[in-house]
Amino acid sequence: MEGDEAGVRSALDRGARPEVTVPTNAGVSWSLLTEAASKGHEHLLSLLLQAGLSIEGGGTTDMTPLMMAAQNGHAHTVKALLDLRGNPLAMDSRGRTALHFASRQGHQQCVAALLPVTPPTPAHLEAHTPVHVASYGGHVEVLEQLAGAGWPLTARDSDGDTPMHSAAAGGRVTCVQWLVQRGGDTSMQNNAGHTPLDQVGSGEGQEGGRMQTVLRSGSKFNR
Repeated sequence: MEGDEAGVRSALDRGARPEVTVPTNAGVSWSLLTEAASKGHEHLLSLLLQAGLSIEGGGTTDMTPLMMAAQNGHAHTVKALLDLRGNPLAMDSRGRTALHFASRQGHQQCVAALLPVTPPTPAHLEAHTPVHVASYGGHVEVLEQLAGAGWPLTARDSDGDTPMHSAAAGGRVTCVQWLVQRGGDTSMQNNAGHTPLDQVGSGEGQEGGRMQTVLRSGSKFNR
C-alpha cells in the first residue's frame, strides 16, 4: 500500500473493497489498516476506519495494527492508533502486547508512547514481560524507561526465567551488568534449576568469557 491518501480515497470511492487482506511473506494475511500501520502511514488510518475496518486489524495474523507499528518503530503511528482507541493491552497468541514489540526492538519513542497506557503488571499468557524482551534484545535505554514506569526487574516468566536469564541467553553483557547493579541476583534459578550463568552456553570467545566473569562476580558490581 502506497501512502497516497488521495489515491486510496479515490479507490474507495470507485468501489474498492477495503476488507480485502494482504498476504505476507510470513504466510499470514492482514488488513489494509495493519498494512498502513506497518509502513507508518498514520494519515491513512482514519480513512480506512471510516471505510469500516477494525482498529484491531484482521486477516489471519494475530498482530494488531498497534503491535505492527510498534515493532517497526513508527512512533507517530503508534500515537495516532492510541488516539483512535487502539487497545494497548491486546495480546497475540504468545501473550505479547505492543509494548513487548517496541521493547524487543529497542524503539524508545514507541515505548514512551505506550508506557502511560500499559500498566506494569498485566496478565500475559507466558508472564514474559517487556523487561524480559528488552533484556534479551540488549536495550539498556528501554530497561531504564520500563524501570522508571514501575516494571519489576526481577519478574519470573512461566519458565521461571528472570530478565537476567533473558539477558544472559541473548549474550547481552551490558544488560546483565545493568541488572546486577540494580540488585539482580545472578544465582536465581529458573524452573529447570538453571541460573543465568547456565544460559550463556559455552562462553567461547572474549564476549562469552566477559559474560561469565560478570555473572560470577555477581554482587561485586554493587560495591
